[in-house]
Amino acid sequence: MKLIKALNDITTSVELALVNAGLIDGLSLDTDEIKTTESVLFWFITVKSKDASDKQSYLVWSYRLVNKLYGDGKPLMYPFEAVITFYSRNKVVDDTLKDIEDAFIDLFYIFDYSLIDYDTNRMMYVYQFVVKAQVAEVES
Repeated sequence: MKLIKALNDITTSVELALVNAGLIDGLSLDTDEIKTTESVLFWFITVKSKDASDKQSYLVWSYRLVNKLYGDGKPLMYPFEAVITFYSRNKVVDDTLKDIEDAFIDLFYIFDYSLIDYDTNRMMYVYQFVVKAQVAEVES
């Protein structure tokens, strides 16, 4: 499996899980839609606008590759860890977090706790999780 295909597959699979959890990709909305939507938005790496960071809750995610697996000198699998950081002005967000957890588990990914904190700059609670999985070529 080539590296760029693996990166694209990782992005697609993580975003699929977030959409399945009921979240919306913030990049799919225009400025007015971002302001008016009640849905939780997600962003890759960082929130892309002031309006988005003013929302009641939002999610930011990123990932890193860990230990490629080789066969016959070629990369066969790309294990990765995605960091899922959920920001909320509400202390209790159990339903949303449960939906996110269930969506990753439905894809057979490992969903693990990382930290819970409070960001005094954003004045938001921070819930961070690590998702562990891998992408590989599917033999036909």
